[in-house]
Amino acid sequence: MPPCSTPAPAGTFSLDVRGNPARGEFVAVEPPHRVVFTWGIEGRGDFPPGCSTVEVVLQPDGDETVVTLTHRGLPTEDHRRSHQAGWTEFLAC
Repeated sequence: MPPCSTPAPAGTFSLDVRGNPARGEFVAVEPPHRVVFTWGIEGRGDFPPGCSTVEVVLQPDGDETVVTLTHRGLPTEDHRRSHQAGWTEFLAC
């Protein structure tokens, strides 16, 4: 297994989500509070890598952290609904 690397602008990532090969590129990395990356699914002509953008902002709140995730540029309402459900599920505590 290759060693982990630190995300940096123009760096790429690859993540399989339930058999869906999500791919993208880091646009902004501002530790420890913000990361922005492109998002899409390899092999999906209707939703290719790089076609949407995800921004994650972390804000301290006492002993906890508030996570604000914004996913922009989803091509259809169906994509918006499915990604909202997915992000909600994967971010649930």
